[in-house]
Amino acid sequence: MWTIYDHPSDFPEVYVARLWEGDRATDEHIVRAELTDLRIEVQRRGATGRLPRSLADDPVILEVWL
Repeated sequence: MWTIYDHPSDFPEVYVARLWEGDRATDEHIVRAELTDLRIEVQRRGATGRLPRSLADDPVILEVWL
């Protein structure tokens, strides 16, 4: 699954998608200046369904793609 972040502290200038396998983040990530471009790239890499952030999630998390 891909978790999309809104300008996280380690990449404050861009949106970031991080690939997770189970409960662990992998080293794979995508950075884009525009959220729309990031969503397109995540879908290009096979993600098909989007889940909105949970209220319990860190505020920097925007959504998760499966």
